[in-house]
Amino acid sequence: MSKTRMGLWRAYRVPTLLGVISLVGLISALLEDGPFDVVSWLLLGVIVVAMWPALKR
Repeated sequence: MSKTRMGLWRAYRVPTLLGVISLVGLISALLEDGPFDVVSWLLLGVIVVAMWPALKR
């Protein structure tokens, strides 16, 4: 892998991971009730916790 590709991966891996987590959380909220609601709250809470240091500045 070239340095440019490795640099892009390093730059976009966290936003990609957060996007996948939020997408799974939103889909689980739409699918069912009960345990799926708990999963969606937990996954979407991860996004808020991950954003907290940036919002604190």
